[in-house]
Amino acid sequence: MIFYFASATYQQVISSAIRETDQILDGQECGNDIYFLKYVKGNYTKFSSLETLIVDLNAIADTDEEIVEALDALKILNYDMRIIVLAANRYVGDPLLTKCFQMGIYDLIVSDDFLEISLELKESIRVGKKYADSLRFRDSNSEKVIVKEEIKQTVNKIMIGIAGTDRRIGVTHHSIVLANFLRKKGYMVAIVEAHMATDFMEIKEFYEEKIFEDSYFSMNGIDYYPYKEGGNTLANALGKSYNFILADFGIYKDSDLVLFNKSDVRIILTGSKAWELEETQEIFSTATEETLKGYNFYFNFTAHELEADLKEGMGSLNSIYFLGYTENPFKTYEFPGANEILKDYMPLKIAQEKKGVLGRRKNEKEKK
Repeated sequence: MIFYFASATYQQVISSAIRETDQILDGQECGNDIYFLKYVKGNYTKFSSLETLIVDLNAIADTDEEIVEALDALKILNYDMRIIVLAANRYVGDPLLTKCFQMGIYDLIVSDDFLEISLELKESIRVGKKYADSLRFRDSNSEKVIVKEEIKQTVNKIMIGIAGTDRRIGVTHHSIVLANFLRKKGYMVAIVEAHMATDFMEIKEFYEEKIFEDSYFSMNGIDYYPYKEGGNTLANALGKSYNFILADFGIYKDSDLVLFNKSDVRIILTGSKAWELEETQEIFSTATEETLKGYNFYFNFTAHELEADLKEGMGSLNSIYFLGYTENPFKTYEFPGANEILKDYMPLKIAQEKKGVLGRRKNEKEKK
Protein backbone atom coordinates (compact mmCIF):
# COMPACT_ATOMS: atom_id res chain seq x y z
CA MET A 1 0.00 0.00 0.00
CA ILE A 2 1.32 3.39 -0.96
CA PHE A 3 0.20 6.99 -0.36
CA TYR A 4 1.68 10.17 -1.84
CA PHE A 5 1.69 13.94 -1.51
CA ALA A 6 2.50 15.52 -4.90
CA SER A 7 2.74 18.92 -6.53
CA ALA A 8 1.10 19.48 -9.91
CA THR A 9 4.57 19.49 -11.47
CA TYR A 10 5.59 16.01 -10.32
CA GLN A 11 2.23 14.24 -9.85
CA GLN A 12 2.39 12.56 -13.25
CA VAL A 13 5.87 11.11 -12.78
CA ILE A 14 5.02 9.92 -9.25
CA SER A 15 1.75 8.24 -10.27
CA SER A 16 3.46 6.65 -13.26
CA ALA A 17 6.26 5.22 -11.06
CA ILE A 18 3.66 3.73 -8.72
CA ARG A 19 1.76 2.20 -11.62
CA GLU A 20 4.89 0.80 -13.27
CA THR A 21 5.98 -0.87 -10.02
CA ASP A 22 2.55 -2.52 -9.62
CA GLN A 23 1.81 -0.89 -6.25
CA ILE A 24 -1.61 -0.63 -4.65
CA LEU A 25 -2.48 3.02 -4.23
CA ASP A 26 -4.10 3.82 -0.87
CA GLY A 27 -4.63 7.50 -1.64
CA GLN A 28 -3.04 10.79 -2.59
CA GLU A 29 -3.12 14.52 -1.90
CA CYS A 30 -2.16 16.80 -4.77
CA GLY A 31 -1.56 20.54 -4.87
CA ASN A 32 1.06 23.18 -4.16
CA ASP A 33 -0.06 24.35 -0.70
CA ILE A 34 -0.67 21.22 1.34
CA TYR A 35 -0.20 21.59 5.11
CA PHE A 36 1.58 18.35 5.82
CA LEU A 37 1.68 18.46 9.65
CA LYS A 38 -2.00 19.40 9.86
CA TYR A 39 -2.90 16.52 7.49
CA VAL A 40 -0.85 14.00 9.48
CA LYS A 41 -2.44 15.05 12.78
CA GLY A 42 -5.92 14.89 11.29
CA ASN A 43 -5.42 11.51 9.60
CA TYR A 44 -3.05 9.79 12.01
CA THR A 45 -4.50 6.26 11.75
CA LYS A 46 -4.33 6.35 7.94
CA PHE A 47 -0.55 5.86 8.13
CA SER A 48 -0.43 3.12 10.79
CA SER A 49 -0.38 0.21 8.32
CA LEU A 50 1.00 2.00 5.26
CA GLU A 51 4.01 0.41 3.57
CA THR A 52 5.32 3.41 1.57
CA LEU A 53 4.80 7.17 1.72
CA ILE A 54 6.06 9.60 -0.94
CA VAL A 55 6.37 13.26 0.02
CA ASP A 56 7.04 15.79 -2.72
CA LEU A 57 8.33 18.88 -0.90
CA ASN A 58 7.15 21.10 -3.78
CA ALA A 59 3.60 20.31 -2.64
CA ILE A 60 4.17 21.19 1.03
CA ALA A 61 3.43 24.63 2.53
CA ASP A 62 4.82 23.93 6.03
CA THR A 63 8.03 25.32 7.49
CA ASP A 64 10.95 22.92 7.64
CA GLU A 65 10.44 22.55 11.40
CA GLU A 66 6.86 21.43 10.84
CA ILE A 67 7.91 18.98 8.13
CA VAL A 68 10.41 17.42 10.55
CA GLU A 69 7.73 17.24 13.26
CA ALA A 70 5.32 15.49 10.89
CA LEU A 71 7.95 13.01 9.69
CA ASP A 72 9.03 12.28 13.24
CA ALA A 73 5.44 11.56 14.25
CA LEU A 74 5.07 9.20 11.29
CA LYS A 75 8.29 7.34 12.17
CA ILE A 76 7.04 6.86 15.75
CA LEU A 77 3.65 5.66 14.52
CA ASN A 78 4.95 3.27 11.87
CA TYR A 79 8.69 2.74 12.01
CA ASP A 80 8.64 0.16 9.19
CA MET A 81 6.95 2.51 6.72
CA ARG A 82 9.33 3.54 3.92
CA ILE A 83 9.29 7.31 3.46
CA ILE A 84 10.51 8.68 0.13
CA VAL A 85 11.22 12.41 0.03
CA LEU A 86 11.32 14.15 -3.34
CA ALA A 87 13.22 17.42 -2.89
CA ALA A 88 13.57 18.57 -6.49
CA ASN A 89 14.55 22.16 -5.68
CA ARG A 90 17.03 21.38 -2.92
CA TYR A 91 20.66 20.37 -2.73
CA VAL A 92 22.82 17.95 -0.80
CA GLY A 93 23.71 19.92 2.33
CA ASP A 94 20.19 21.21 2.91
CA PRO A 95 19.60 21.02 6.71
CA LEU A 96 16.12 19.53 6.24
CA LEU A 97 17.54 16.63 4.23
CA THR A 98 20.21 16.11 6.91
CA LYS A 99 17.43 15.92 9.51
CA CYS A 100 15.68 13.31 7.37
CA PHE A 101 18.88 11.28 7.14
CA GLN A 102 19.34 11.45 10.92
CA MET A 103 15.77 10.13 11.34
CA GLY A 104 16.56 7.10 9.21
CA ILE A 105 14.91 8.38 6.03
CA TYR A 106 17.39 7.42 3.33
CA ASP A 107 15.22 7.59 0.21
CA LEU A 108 16.02 11.22 -0.63
CA ILE A 109 15.73 12.42 -4.23
CA VAL A 110 17.18 15.84 -5.08
CA SER A 111 17.17 15.74 -8.88
CA ASP A 112 14.82 17.92 -10.94
CA ASP A 113 15.42 15.79 -14.03
CA PHE A 114 12.15 13.97 -14.70
CA LEU A 115 13.80 10.83 -16.02
CA GLU A 116 16.19 10.60 -13.06
CA ILE A 117 13.27 11.16 -10.68
CA SER A 118 11.31 8.37 -12.35
CA LEU A 119 14.22 5.92 -12.15
CA GLU A 120 15.05 6.79 -8.52
CA LEU A 121 11.41 6.61 -7.45
CA LYS A 122 10.96 3.16 -8.95
CA GLU A 123 14.17 1.94 -7.32
CA SER A 124 13.14 3.36 -3.93
CA ILE A 125 9.66 1.86 -4.20
CA ARG A 126 11.01 -1.58 -5.17
CA VAL A 127 13.97 -1.98 -2.79
CA GLY A 128 14.68 1.29 -0.99
CA LYS A 129 17.99 2.96 -0.19
CA LYS A 130 20.25 2.00 2.69
CA TYR A 131 22.39 4.09 5.04
CA ALA A 132 25.45 3.83 2.82
CA ASP A 133 23.49 4.94 -0.25
CA SER A 134 22.65 8.32 1.30
CA LEU A 135 25.76 9.20 3.28
CA ARG A 136 26.14 12.39 1.25
CA PHE A 137 23.14 13.80 3.16
CA ARG A 138 24.75 13.25 6.57
CA ASP A 139 26.25 16.72 6.91
CA SER A 140 24.36 19.97 6.46
CA ASN A 141 25.57 23.36 5.25
CA SER A 142 23.34 26.15 6.51
CA GLU A 143 25.12 28.73 4.34
CA LYS A 144 24.52 26.83 1.10
CA VAL A 145 22.13 28.29 -1.45
CA ILE A 146 19.37 25.72 -1.46
CA VAL A 147 16.92 27.24 -3.88
CA LYS A 148 17.78 26.57 -7.50
CA GLU A 149 17.79 29.22 -10.19
CA GLU A 150 15.03 27.45 -12.10
CA ILE A 151 11.87 25.63 -11.17
CA LYS A 152 10.06 23.25 -13.47
CA GLN A 153 6.57 24.10 -14.63
CA THR A 154 3.78 21.53 -14.90
CA VAL A 155 4.45 19.96 -18.30
CA ASN A 156 2.62 16.77 -19.21
CA LYS A 157 2.29 15.22 -22.69
CA ILE A 158 2.86 18.41 -24.65
CA MET A 159 2.75 17.41 -28.31
CA ILE A 160 5.09 19.09 -30.79
CA GLY A 161 4.17 18.42 -34.41
CA ILE A 162 7.00 18.70 -36.95
CA ALA A 163 6.44 18.55 -40.72
CA GLY A 164 8.46 19.47 -43.79
CA THR A 165 7.54 21.01 -47.11
CA ASP A 166 9.28 18.26 -49.09
CA ARG A 167 11.27 15.06 -48.80
CA ARG A 168 14.74 15.12 -47.27
CA ILE A 169 14.20 18.56 -45.76
CA GLY A 170 15.42 17.32 -42.37
CA VAL A 171 12.28 16.59 -40.33
CA THR A 172 13.64 13.49 -38.61
CA HIS A 173 17.10 15.02 -38.21
CA HIS A 174 15.83 18.15 -36.48
CA SER A 175 13.22 16.28 -34.46
CA ILE A 176 16.12 14.43 -32.85
CA VAL A 177 17.99 17.69 -32.19
CA LEU A 178 14.92 19.28 -30.57
CA ALA A 179 14.42 16.14 -28.48
CA ASN A 180 18.03 16.42 -27.32
CA PHE A 181 17.43 20.06 -26.37
CA LEU A 182 14.45 19.09 -24.21
CA ARG A 183 16.17 16.07 -22.68
CA LYS A 184 19.10 18.26 -21.65
CA LYS A 185 16.59 20.51 -19.86
CA GLY A 186 15.68 17.48 -17.75
CA TYR A 187 12.41 16.46 -19.39
CA MET A 188 11.13 13.00 -20.33
CA VAL A 189 10.86 12.99 -24.12
CA ALA A 190 9.53 10.67 -26.82
CA ILE A 191 9.72 10.96 -30.63
CA VAL A 192 6.95 9.31 -32.62
CA GLU A 193 7.14 8.48 -36.32
CA ALA A 194 3.65 9.74 -37.20
CA HIS A 195 3.79 8.84 -40.89
CA MET A 196 4.65 5.79 -42.98
CA ALA A 197 8.44 5.57 -42.89
CA THR A 198 11.32 3.29 -41.91
CA ASP A 199 13.80 5.87 -40.62
CA PHE A 200 13.42 4.98 -36.95
CA MET A 201 13.79 1.26 -37.59
CA GLU A 202 16.94 1.97 -39.59
CA ILE A 203 18.31 3.96 -36.64
CA LYS A 204 17.41 1.10 -34.33
CA GLU A 205 19.16 -1.46 -36.54
CA PHE A 206 22.26 0.68 -37.08
CA TYR A 207 22.79 1.27 -33.36
CA GLU A 208 21.61 -2.26 -32.44
CA GLU A 209 19.05 -0.99 -29.96
CA LYS A 210 16.50 -3.21 -28.22
CA ILE A 211 12.78 -2.82 -28.93
CA PHE A 212 10.75 -2.80 -25.73
CA GLU A 213 7.30 -4.27 -25.20
CA ASP A 214 5.44 -1.08 -26.13
CA SER A 215 7.22 -0.93 -29.52
CA TYR A 216 9.84 1.68 -28.73
CA PHE A 217 13.61 1.84 -28.26
CA SER A 218 15.70 4.27 -26.21
CA MET A 219 18.81 6.27 -27.07
CA ASN A 220 20.44 8.92 -24.89
CA GLY A 221 17.45 8.97 -22.57
CA ILE A 222 14.93 9.58 -25.39
CA ASP A 223 12.31 7.02 -26.43
CA TYR A 224 11.76 6.43 -30.17
CA TYR A 225 8.48 5.01 -31.49
CA PRO A 226 8.91 3.68 -35.07
CA TYR A 227 5.94 3.73 -37.43
CA LYS A 228 3.92 0.56 -37.08
CA GLU A 229 1.43 -0.32 -39.82
CA GLY A 230 -2.02 -0.88 -38.40
CA GLY A 231 -0.93 0.27 -34.94
CA ASN A 232 -1.61 3.52 -33.15
CA THR A 233 1.97 4.58 -32.52
CA LEU A 234 1.04 7.95 -31.07
CA ALA A 235 -1.42 6.39 -28.62
CA ASN A 236 1.36 4.19 -27.22
CA ALA A 237 3.41 7.28 -26.38
CA LEU A 238 0.43 9.20 -25.00
CA GLY A 239 -0.18 6.34 -22.59
CA LYS A 240 3.09 7.09 -20.79
CA SER A 241 4.19 9.97 -18.57
CA TYR A 242 6.30 11.99 -21.01
CA ASN A 243 6.63 15.73 -20.63
CA PHE A 244 7.03 16.21 -24.38
CA ILE A 245 6.02 14.04 -27.33
CA LEU A 246 7.54 15.04 -30.67
CA ALA A 247 5.55 13.78 -33.65
CA ASP A 248 7.46 13.46 -36.94
CA PHE A 249 4.72 13.99 -39.55
CA GLY A 250 6.98 13.79 -42.60
CA ILE A 251 5.78 15.84 -45.60
CA TYR A 252 3.21 18.46 -44.63
CA LYS A 253 0.84 18.01 -47.58
CA ASP A 254 0.76 14.22 -47.13
CA SER A 255 0.33 14.26 -43.35
CA ASP A 256 -2.72 14.03 -41.14
CA LEU A 257 -3.29 17.79 -41.00
CA VAL A 258 -6.14 17.52 -38.51
CA LEU A 259 -3.84 15.77 -36.05
CA PHE A 260 -0.90 18.03 -36.90
CA ASN A 261 -2.97 21.16 -36.23
CA LYS A 262 -4.06 19.74 -32.88
CA SER A 263 -0.44 19.72 -31.72
CA ASP A 264 0.35 22.14 -28.90
CA VAL A 265 3.33 23.45 -30.89
CA ARG A 266 3.57 23.22 -34.70
CA ILE A 267 6.84 23.44 -36.63
CA ILE A 268 7.21 23.63 -40.42
CA LEU A 269 10.64 22.90 -41.94
CA THR A 270 11.37 24.34 -45.37
CA GLY A 271 14.25 25.50 -47.54
CA SER A 272 15.27 28.79 -49.10
CA LYS A 273 15.94 27.64 -52.67
CA ALA A 274 13.47 28.68 -55.37
CA TRP A 275 11.86 25.25 -55.82
CA GLU A 276 11.67 24.79 -52.06
CA LEU A 277 9.90 28.12 -51.63
CA GLU A 278 7.28 26.96 -54.11
CA GLU A 279 6.35 24.17 -51.71
CA THR A 280 6.14 26.70 -48.88
CA GLN A 281 3.87 28.88 -50.98
CA GLU A 282 1.53 25.91 -51.38
CA ILE A 283 1.00 25.91 -47.61
CA PHE A 284 0.06 29.59 -47.79
CA SER A 285 -2.49 28.86 -50.50
CA THR A 286 -4.24 26.09 -48.52
CA ALA A 287 -4.03 27.12 -44.86
CA THR A 288 -6.02 29.94 -43.29
CA GLU A 289 -4.29 33.03 -41.94
CA GLU A 290 -5.17 31.99 -38.39
CA THR A 291 -3.63 28.56 -38.96
CA LEU A 292 -0.46 30.07 -40.43
CA LYS A 293 -0.04 32.30 -37.37
CA GLY A 294 0.10 29.14 -35.26
CA TYR A 295 3.02 27.72 -37.26
CA ASN A 296 6.71 28.17 -36.49
CA PHE A 297 8.62 28.27 -39.78
CA TYR A 298 12.19 27.00 -39.87
CA PHE A 299 14.38 27.54 -42.94
CA ASN A 300 17.12 25.01 -43.58
CA PHE A 301 20.55 25.75 -45.14
CA THR A 302 19.96 29.47 -45.65
CA ALA A 303 22.68 31.98 -46.48
CA HIS A 304 22.77 34.76 -43.90
CA GLU A 305 22.31 37.48 -46.52
CA LEU A 306 18.96 35.96 -47.55
CA GLU A 307 17.41 35.91 -44.08
CA ALA A 308 16.05 39.47 -44.12
CA ASP A 309 14.41 38.99 -47.54
CA LEU A 310 12.81 35.71 -46.43
CA LYS A 311 11.40 37.30 -43.30
CA GLU A 312 9.97 40.13 -45.36
CA GLY A 313 8.45 37.63 -47.78
CA MET A 314 6.64 35.92 -44.91
CA GLY A 315 4.50 39.02 -44.44
CA SER A 316 2.91 39.43 -41.01
CA LEU A 317 4.20 36.09 -39.72
CA ASN A 318 6.76 36.59 -36.97
CA SER A 319 7.71 33.08 -35.86
CA ILE A 320 10.53 32.55 -38.38
CA TYR A 321 13.86 30.90 -37.61
CA PHE A 322 16.93 29.64 -39.44
CA LEU A 323 18.64 26.31 -38.85
CA GLY A 324 22.37 25.81 -39.02
CA TYR A 325 24.19 22.74 -40.28
CA THR A 326 24.48 19.85 -37.83
CA GLU A 327 26.29 16.73 -38.98
CA ASN A 328 25.30 14.36 -36.17
CA PRO A 329 21.83 15.01 -34.69
CA PHE A 330 22.47 12.61 -31.80
CA LYS A 331 25.27 14.85 -30.49
CA THR A 332 23.61 18.23 -31.06
CA TYR A 333 21.56 19.97 -28.37
CA GLU A 334 21.03 23.49 -29.71
CA PHE A 335 17.78 24.28 -31.52
CA PRO A 336 17.39 27.93 -32.61
CA GLY A 337 14.38 29.68 -31.10
CA ALA A 338 13.40 26.68 -28.93
CA ASN A 339 13.27 28.72 -25.73
CA GLU A 340 11.00 31.21 -27.46
CA ILE A 341 8.52 28.86 -29.13
CA LEU A 342 8.37 26.71 -25.98
CA LYS A 343 8.40 29.59 -23.49
CA ASP A 344 5.12 28.49 -21.92
CA TYR A 345 6.73 25.21 -20.85
CA MET A 346 10.33 26.09 -20.01
CA PRO A 347 11.57 26.27 -16.39
CA LEU A 348 10.83 29.53 -14.61
CA LYS A 349 13.74 31.66 -13.46
CA ILE A 350 13.61 32.50 -9.77
CA ALA A 351 15.77 34.68 -7.55
CA GLN A 352 18.33 32.83 -5.49
CA GLU A 353 17.99 33.07 -1.75
CA LYS A 354 19.87 31.79 1.25
CA LYS A 355 18.11 30.04 4.07
CA GLY A 356 18.98 29.52 7.68
CA VAL A 357 19.17 26.24 9.55
CA LEU A 358 15.56 25.28 8.86
CA GLY A 359 14.65 28.44 7.10
CA ARG A 360 11.39 28.03 5.18
CA ARG A 361 8.71 30.58 6.16
CA LYS A 362 5.00 30.76 5.44
CA ASN A 363 2.17 33.01 6.50
CA GLU A 364 0.97 31.51 9.77
CA LYS A 365 -2.55 32.81 9.22
CA GLU A 366 -2.96 30.55 6.17
CA LYS A 367 -2.98 27.49 8.40
CA LYS A 368 -5.97 28.56 10.48
